[in-house]
Amino acid sequence: TFHRASDDSVVETPTITSDGTVGTATLEITANTASQATNYYCKATWTVGSGQGSVSSDPIYLSVLDITSITSTSWAVPSQLARFECSSNGILIMNSNGDAYLDTNGDRVTAGATVTWEVYNTGTNTWDSTDTDSKFDVSSLYVTADGVRVSKAVYIQPTQSDDGKQFRCNVNYVTDVPNNFYGGIVTSGAMTISIARVESLTASDANPIAGDTITLTCVATGESAPTFSFTTGNKIFDTSSYDFVSGPTVTTSGSTHTAEYVIKTIVANNLRNGQTITCEADYGIGNGKSTAETTVTTYYNCANVEVDSFNTYEGATITETDLGDGSLSQTITCPADTTYERYSLQTAVSGVHSNTITCTKETGKYSPKKLSGCLKAVPFTSGYQSYTWNLAAFSDKPCKPSQTGEYSFD
Repeated sequence: TFHRASDDSVVETPTITSDGTVGTATLEITANTASQATNYYCKATWTVGSGQGSVSSDPIYLSVLDITSITSTSWAVPSQLARFECSSNGILIMNSNGDAYLDTNGDRVTAGATVTWEVYNTGTNTWDSTDTDSKFDVSSLYVTADGVRVSKAVYIQPTQSDDGKQFRCNVNYVTDVPNNFYGGIVTSGAMTISIARVESLTASDANPIAGDTITLTCVATGESAPTFSFTTGNKIFDTSSYDFVSGPTVTTSGSTHTAEYVIKTIVANNLRNGQTITCEADYGIGNGKSTAETTVTTYYNCANVEVDSFNTYEGATITETDLGDGSLSQTITCPADTTYERYSLQTAVSGVHSNTITCTKETGKYSPKKLSGCLKAVPFTSGYQSYTWNLAAFSDKPCKPSQTGEYSFD
């Protein structure tokens, strides 16, 4: 029987042959995983009469060569490089400590192998040679001082359409009979390109009123958080249009990184079609940068615009109405009439004044320019008045028969 030395458990049943004198047991192990690399021994047991005896061999180590590590995900910025690495055992191993197997001359024995790469074809659902993809290049193949065979490859100038593209490596070990190594092919798991980039740049309010505080949110992907910066052109931030409040404040969840930058708008820019703001994610020297843009259009704050009026009378009322879109209207109402005074508004003059004027966030000006004024009417009264005439100087007879000596409406 054959046993694992670690726990004395019996492994698969061997094939036994005998020439009548010597019995030979042969065990064939299909090494599917590196976990099968361990010490094994064989045990011969026989029965003589009523007694039983056994003998065990010295342990022998089964060395399983395998791919030891790969670049499962290669993060790359568009138009830069995606880098892949496939590492495998490069020398024969003699024990579980990883010590090199030595030949008769005391030299470690290199496990001869070739390494090839394949790309997954989503159209045919097959793995094809990377020779079909001109952007894939195997940059180096070597065995380290620690006995690790390393194959490095790059994918040149990936684009957004390459996001999710998969590769794998095949290590074809060469048979070395003198050193009891019989070779075989080991295939890695899939290695995937992930495009690192700024996914989005948004403003909490893309159409603020001058004086509003807004938050810019920049979301980027990558293996680790990039260095974020926010600019409005020429690699600086326009401090004549915005006041800095805070940021960038960066948070990370897995491979998603979010930066928040808080600013306060100062002046309107809608007459020049807003301001383009850029978020840049810098992934480090040699790894590239990614950017995204958004436009913030700041409108005038009508609350800061002075209201002008032709009115000179106290007691007139000016009522402000918020139109809900950043615009305001002002309406003047004259004082109430009294017993002796009456008020009326000036007749509106187009473009000059009116009893209601409106300031829009688009212009930051009132139209018409001024509120009308109140006019005070001439005092108006009603009543009776009597007159007394001294007629002693006149004849008590009419001068003419037709004259009566009395006032008439004539």
